[in-house]
Amino acid sequence: MFRSNMLLSAIAMIWFATGLTTRTSQFVEAPQYAARGGAAALVAGDFNGDGKPDLAADSTSNGISVLLGTATGFEAAVDYNTGFGPTGVAAADFNGDGKLDLVTANSGGRTMSVLLGNGDGTFRPRIDYWAGSGPSSIVVGDFNNDGKLDVAVTNVKGANISVLLGNGDGTFQTPLNSAKRGQLQMR
Repeated sequence: MFRSNMLLSAIAMIWFATGLTTRTSQFVEAPQYAARGGAAALVAGDFNGDGKPDLAADSTSNGISVLLGTATGFEAAVDYNTGFGPTGVAAADFNGDGKLDLVTANSGGRTMSVLLGNGDGTFRPRIDYWAGSGPSSIVVGDFNNDGKLDVAVTNVKGANISVLLGNGDGTFQTPLNSAKRGQLQMR
């Protein structure tokens, strides 16, 4: 919640600073930042622990671009490889070290990529997990109430959902797949 409020506060500051609250307001051109390939999804988080929101954008060119926030915008993107065709991205601390990690849903490779964060805005090389047929979006939650973060992935081609239960150390179990219009049994 704090990080979301911080991002909303930054947006509000830009809104008021540019005079968008008056009837004579003018639109200003938004800054643009280069990211690898065609960005399909975006997530915000503090990846380097400096209190400023950072961005991670997945790309249709098999990677993710991380842009670290500054007082005036963002640093140049640093690119990391993911599985083939990422279409969704999420951030959470999957190994309990207090540092944000990234996960991507990779529709072209039928996988999910995990990039463990180092806490300084950099990430370790990806680890891929089978996720189903055509993973397209990804969310994080503790779906089996064991205190460890899990991942759910929608599979467009499989017309189902895969849940990968987290082990709490940044690794995940074999996916549990819902049947079409059926139930998903948690272990």
